[in-house]
Amino acid sequence: MAIVALASSKDALSADILSRPQTIYLRAGQEANVENYKKQRLLITRNLKSSKSSGSSSSSSSSSSSSFSSSESSTSSSSYYGKSSKSNKSNKSNKSNKSNKSNKSNKSNKSSGSSPSSSSSSSSGTPSEKYVPKPKMNGNLVTASNKSAFDDEDDSFVETVSSRVAYFMGECSSKPPYEFSVGGKSGSFVIGTPSASTSEIAKSIVTSVSFANQTEVGEIVTMDKVEPNFFASPSSLVVDLNYVGDAFGYEGMTSKALSSIRVECDESVERVDVVVIVRDDGREAVDATVTLTPGTSDQLVELVDGTQSTTQMRAEEVTSIARKAVPSWERNLVTVEQGTLKDITIRNKLTSGDSEGSVNVPCTLIQMTVRDADGMDVPKTQVVCSQKKNYQGDRNLKSATIELEGADIDEHGDITFRFGNLQYNDLGDTIKLDARIGIRSECASGIIAVVDMSAMLSSTTEPALVVNGGWFRRATQVHGINCDWEPVVIDAIATDPNTNYSRLGRLNRPVEATVVLKGYQDGRNLGLKELHNRRKLLTGAPTEDELNINEEMTKGRKPERFLSSGSSRHLSNRTHKKLLVHGYCDLNPFPMDDFTNAVAFADPDASNPQPSNWNIDQFAKKIDKFADNNDIYGCGIVAHSQGGMAALHLYHNYWSCLDCSTSGSKMIQSVGTPYQGTVLAGALAAIGECFDLSCGYNCDLTEGGAVKWLNQVPYWARSQVHYYTTSFSDSWWSYDYCQIVTSLILDDPDDGTVEKSRGQLPGGNNGGHTTGQCHTYKMEEGSQCADRNRNYLMNALANY
Repeated sequence: MAIVALASSKDALSADILSRPQTIYLRAGQEANVENYKKQRLLITRNLKSSKSSGSSSSSSSSSSSSFSSSESSTSSSSYYGKSSKSNKSNKSNKSNKSNKSNKSNKSNKSSGSSPSSSSSSSSGTPSEKYVPKPKMNGNLVTASNKSAFDDEDDSFVETVSSRVAYFMGECSSKPPYEFSVGGKSGSFVIGTPSASTSEIAKSIVTSVSFANQTEVGEIVTMDKVEPNFFASPSSLVVDLNYVGDAFGYEGMTSKALSSIRVECDESVERVDVVVIVRDDGREAVDATVTLTPGTSDQLVELVDGTQSTTQMRAEEVTSIARKAVPSWERNLVTVEQGTLKDITIRNKLTSGDSEGSVNVPCTLIQMTVRDADGMDVPKTQVVCSQKKNYQGDRNLKSATIELEGADIDEHGDITFRFGNLQYNDLGDTIKLDARIGIRSECASGIIAVVDMSAMLSSTTEPALVVNGGWFRRATQVHGINCDWEPVVIDAIATDPNTNYSRLGRLNRPVEATVVLKGYQDGRNLGLKELHNRRKLLTGAPTEDELNINEEMTKGRKPERFLSSGSSRHLSNRTHKKLLVHGYCDLNPFPMDDFTNAVAFADPDASNPQPSNWNIDQFAKKIDKFADNNDIYGCGIVAHSQGGMAALHLYHNYWSCLDCSTSGSKMIQSVGTPYQGTVLAGALAAIGECFDLSCGYNCDLTEGGAVKWLNQVPYWARSQVHYYTTSFSDSWWSYDYCQIVTSLILDDPDDGTVEKSRGQLPGGNNGGHTTGQCHTYKMEEGSQCADRNRNYLMNALANY
C-alpha cells in the first residue's frame, strides 16, 4: 500500500520554475492521508539511518503468543502502516486502526495468507532456542576437468565493472549555474534535484537548461517527463517527493569534442545538490577491472579491451552538501597518484569524527572521456566502491595462513577437520571455506586428491568441516589402496561472504590429519572399543551408492531435526508452508489473496520489519531463521528480485525447510531476479545512499558481484529454480520505458531494474518472458508481482 506518485504526462517545460502537479495513487485499502504519509516516510528514513549505523537490523525484543498472527502484515504496506498506527496516542485513532485491522484480517483469512511472526519467539509463547545455521558440507569429486578455487594462485580480489553512462554530481543555483558534459551526435540526460516542495505536489527547482557555448550546433529537447522517484527506490519505500528528475534529449551535435550544458536553478534557493546522468546514443559500454591486493587498501582501476581515455582518468568523491558540512566517521576513496589514460589507483581513507548522523558511502566516480564509433568524444563514469564499506574495521585473519588444528572421526565414520584460527569475532558470523581433501598412503606415490569441499562455517564457534567417510572408502577402492592411509588437507581457502568473497587466508602447505593410524588429539574421552569401531567405519569397504557418489557425500548428512525420526520440539507439528520472499530493500510485494497456505517472509530480527539492505548470505540465513521461528518444517519459496538469489543460496549452502518439501513440483520460483546482477545496485544505489534516499550499494547485486557469487553455485542447485522475467511494452512509434532514469542506465529489454539478459539463470528453468510489466508498483506499467495468472500458476505448482 505504499504511496506512489506519478508525473502528469501533460507537463510542459517553461522558462520559469517548473511546477508539475503530481497525482497520488494508493493501493487498494489505503486512505489518502498526506500527513500520515509524511510521518511514515520520516519513520522509514530514520529506520534506514539506524540500520546503516548499526550494520544490521535491530534485534527483536518482543514475543508473540502465536507463530501465525493476524494478517495485518500480510502485504508489504499493511504490515508497516498497521504497526505504525499502534503508536498513535489518540483513542479515536486507535479505534479506527483496530477496525481497519479487523477488516484486513477477515479478507486475508479467506486466502489462508496469514502473516507469521517475525520476532524470535516460539509458538508456545516461550523464547525460542538460539538460532544456529545448519551448513551443508558440499563435496565435489576432483577430476582433471573440474575448475575450482584452488586453480587461481593470485590472492588479489578482482571485480569487473562496466558503464554505458556518465554521472556528474555538484551544486546548482542561479548564480553560478551548474555545468556538465555531453558527447556524441545525440543522447539523453536526466537532471536530479531536490523538489521545491515537500507536499504531495512535486516542484522542480530547475529554471533553464542550455548550451554553455551559445554558438553550439545542436538542440536540447525536453522529454516532457518528470520522474518523482529519481533514485528508483523499491516499492515498499514510500516514493520520495524530495528528489525529482527532469528528462531531456540532445541531438544534431557536430563537434568532435565534449560540449557543456548549463543548468540554472531557482534563484530563491541558495544552493542545492544536483545529480546528472548522461547517455549518448552510441550506447557503447566501457569495461574496467578493479583489483584489490590483500594486505593493502589500494584498488587499481584499469580499462580493458584496449580502451583508453583521451584525458587522464580522475577520481571524484561521491558526496553532498550535507556531508561536507557535518563531521563524520566514514570511508572515502582518494586518489593515490595521478591517473593515466588507462588506469588510476585509489585508496580507502578513514577519517574520524562525530559518527552520529554520518553516511558511510565509500565510493568514487572515476571520470574519463572515450571516443565513440564516429570518432566523437563521449564522457563515461565508472563508480567504484570499497568492498569493505559496511564495516568499521578490516575483516582479516590474524594470520593470512589457515591452520588445521585437529581432526576426529565421528560416530558415522566421517572426518571432522577443525580450523582454529578462523574463529574470531571480528570476522563476522560466517566465512566460506573451500578445501581440497586427499589421502596419502604407503602403497601409492604422492597425495591422491579425492574431493573438493565447500561450506559456509560459523566463525563465532569452532569452524569445523565434516567430510563424509564415503569419499575415502570410495577412493581407496578406486585407486586400489590396500594399505594404511591418512587423510590430507591439500589446500584450503577462506573467503568473506560479506565482502563479495574476498580472500581472508589460505593454507600454505598440505597438512596430514593423522586420524587413522595415529589416533585423535581430542578423542581421549572415548573408550578403545569406540575408537576402534569408528576407525573401522571409516576404513571399511564402500557401498554401491558410495561408489556412485550418493547425496550424503555431495551435501553432507541431514541434521537430526530434518530426519523423519527427528524429535525437535519446535518442528514436531511438521508444518508445511509456501514462503513469499521479497527482494532488496523491500517488504512483501505479492498479493496474499493469490496464494493459499502461504506466509510472507519478514525480518526475523526486527519487531517492526523495515526495508533493509542485506548481502545474499545474510538474506538466506534470515529466511532460514524465519522458518525456524515459525515452526515451518517444509517449504517452497516464491521470491521477487534478490529474494530469488537468497533462496538459491539457502538451498545450496544450508539445510532448511526447502530440503523437506513434500508436495508440488517447483521448489524455488522467482520473478525479476538479477541472477547476473544489475548495474543499479552499484552506481545509482551508491549515489542515492549519499543523500540517504536509498538503501545503498550492494556488492552482491552488482554485475561483477553477482557473477562471482553465481560461479560458486553448482548446477544441481540451479536446476531447482524456475524463473520468470518481464519488461515494458515496446512500441515502435514511441519512447517506452519502465522508469525514465534507469532507462538511461539499463539495456533494453528491462523491467526498470533488471535487464532481461541479466535475469537469466544458466542451469535453471526459464518460465518465460512477459511484456507490459515492470519491477515494482512505482513504474510506468503494472508490477510483475501483481500478475494474477502467474501467481496462480506458481501457487499451484509450488513444492512445499
